Amino acid sequence: MALQIRRGTNADRLTITPAEGELIYTTDTKLLYVGDGSTVGGLEITDGGDPHISALVEDINPQLGGNLDLNSSDIEGTGNIDINGNVTANNLYSDNLHVETTPNASLTLHANGTGLVEINATSLKLPTYATAAARDAAIASPIAGIMVFVVDGDGAGNPQFHGYTGAAWVSLN
Repeated sequence: MALQIRRGTNADRLTITPAEGELIYTTDTKLLYVGDGSTVGGLEITDGGDPHISALVEDINPQLGGNLDLNSSDIEGTGNIDINGNVTANNLYSDNLHVETTPNASLTLHANGTGLVEINATSLKLPTYATAAARDAAIASPIAGIMVFVVDGDGAGNPQFHGYTGAAWVSLN
């Protein structure tokens, strides 16, 4: 004799609270559910065996119970990521990095130990170096378009903005 489990239509399933471990098969939707003793209709069992997967897919506002480990995978898609708090990123590259801040908020970008760029509601702070030699020691391989502030930019104590052309540092004053 074959094992039979509780069965009925999906509408029937939604009228009971199956006991913990009790299986229910819906004859109209061809889905399998398992009871937890408290959820009306039970929890859907998916191909992975995790009854929470279908709930996660249907949840339009999921929340993490801990840190998200990407396991060397990417997050891909179209849309926005809205974060209130800190963002730490290594090797951040983008052709279209757009940062919005609310008034009096600030953003600090640390660039591989070469300094920082800080943006707040009223100012932009560039990486700052005491001398051109300090700049060169900190930025061993500059890229074209980088701009820094050097306190003694000309060797005579005069502050200067310096930009890298791709071949050399030049004063932007």
